[in-house]
Amino acid sequence: MVSDPQTISPALGFVLDLLNTVDLRTYGDSRALLERDQLADGAGAGRWLAQQGITGASIGVADHSADLREIREQLRAALAGQGSLRLEGLIGLTIQGGASPRLVPRRHGDPVEAVAALIVSAATTPGWLRLRMCAAEDCRRAFYDHSRNGRSRWCSMRTCGNRMKTRSYRERARGSAASHVSLTPSPGARRARTHTFRREGDYWTIGSSGRRFRLKDSKGLRYLARLLAEPHREFHVMDLARGGAPAEGTPREAKASYPLLDSEARRSYEARLIALRAEIEEAESWGDDARASRAHDELQFVADELQRSTGVAGRDRSFATDSERARVSVTRVIKAALTRIADESPELKHHFASTVRTGTYCSYSPDPRLPAQWEL
Repeated sequence: MVSDPQTISPALGFVLDLLNTVDLRTYGDSRALLERDQLADGAGAGRWLAQQGITGASIGVADHSADLREIREQLRAALAGQGSLRLEGLIGLTIQGGASPRLVPRRHGDPVEAVAALIVSAATTPGWLRLRMCAAEDCRRAFYDHSRNGRSRWCSMRTCGNRMKTRSYRERARGSAASHVSLTPSPGARRARTHTFRREGDYWTIGSSGRRFRLKDSKGLRYLARLLAEPHREFHVMDLARGGAPAEGTPREAKASYPLLDSEARRSYEARLIALRAEIEEAESWGDDARASRAHDELQFVADELQRSTGVAGRDRSFATDSERARVSVTRVIKAALTRIADESPELKHHFASTVRTGTYCSYSPDPRLPAQWEL
């Protein structure tokens, strides 16, 4: 009997969770995709077993992490076609008869044997043949193939599938005969990757070795180049708009300004405060606590707004119109440039999403654990 490709048994779901307790994704240089292992130590293994509903007297006392990692790596190797699943020496199981025979641990309360029993149970189902390892070398996540023909290669068509297909298309378009280069770094390696962000006349050459593209010059690309040239430095938007450091003797904020609250708005707020105080007094005299509470909340809001708009010695606070306009303009053109780059390179899209900050102050702050060098 052929199983429904849209359904997945609890045992298979458990196996997928075990396979993905280690995350080896490296695409995008994103902090959220850093390598991590939930079974790295005894405490992590105990937490994972508890999350899976596997209980036993030895959880939290014995360190099961080494055995669980060994089972997981055998599973991943077998799934990738690089080995067979051999659990001898790690488990002891017996078959319990009845209406439907099932495998149970021989040693009661041994969580490793309970894990192995679930794996063996999953392996006896037709859905076992639909377990896959993502074909993207910089992903390698395990997934269940829900497709009708059972030939999926990617854990997600939207992410890995589109990335790999786009990369293959560009390599063919360039007529490159070079073989596919894996983006997965060797274990423990965090070498700085060299990228290009160089202006050549009216165009910018952007990307890394073998994956470069060109974009027509724009203000957003020029601002980005300025940020890349000085990582971790915060640039005020007025400085970026002027193309460098603040002009000598010129304040950061523009002189043109106007108050946060004009005189008419201030009078309205003050009148509302008087009305709210009267409403609170009336509500409390009638014992209407709900009405008094609502009036108290509004009174606090109005008072905060008046306080926010008043500076030292009761002077009106104002904001610089030029600075605000620069913030909106610089943010808009930088985000437009990032969108153009994202259309060409998903890798740089993910990198810039976690490293470029815009606002009144803009910066490029790469994670020191994922170094990047830029040829400008």
